[in-house]
Amino acid sequence: MNRLATHVVAISENVRHVLQELEGVPEEKIRLVHHGFRFVDFDEVPPQNVEVLRAKYDLKSSTPVIGVIARYIEWKGIEYIVEAARIVLRTHPNVLFIFAKARGDPTIAATVRQLPARNYREIAFEPDLFALYRLFDVYVHVPIDPRVEAFGQTYVEALISGVPSVFTLSGVATEFIQDGRNALVVPYRAPALIAEAILRVLADEPLAQGLSQAGRKDVESRFRAEGMVEALSAIYGES
Repeated sequence: MNRLATHVVAISENVRHVLQELEGVPEEKIRLVHHGFRFVDFDEVPPQNVEVLRAKYDLKSSTPVIGVIARYIEWKGIEYIVEAARIVLRTHPNVLFIFAKARGDPTIAATVRQLPARNYREIAFEPDLFALYRLFDVYVHVPIDPRVEAFGQTYVEALISGVPSVFTLSGVATEFIQDGRNALVVPYRAPALIAEAILRVLADEPLAQGLSQAGRKDVESRFRAEGMVEALSAIYGES
């Protein structure tokens, strides 16, 4: 397929690297086109939709909510989030972790379910993703190495939604996430540092607001749907 193609779209620099270094695609064939997002879908979320989800999942408005949207796959780092959750609960016993897209490896599911029942919710599927992000006070996405995510849409979705976030760098995050500017960056497989970062965001409102504002600004300039359409149109127009 690569040999027959006149152009090959890479959705991130990570994919470009795989195409060139592992699959031997000539550089002149490759075009970098990031995924684009309709920001209006994230911005025009009716408040009642958020409250419906709050009731649906039995969340109290006074309870800090830590969001995770990742399938139960080993490379997503869920087990390290669970370890971090145990540390966070020592000083914040009322914090609640939401694990969305909670399906996959039953071993990982069993690890999550070792947390106190009052401190987590599992959501196999929630169709109103835009309202779901609005429930989170902190967002956590910690894949275990820089190559496992081809893109990682959830990085961008969280920042469009203005959620202060704790990340490891994988996929497209390696291109624009800066520690202390638009997110808090932690090392791979480091539960104690994940916990420390979560606690920093919960304790420091100016930090949380700064991350939220810078994160939104940085994704606005890179990942709008209009930019993706223009880039694809330019490829189609090449002779």
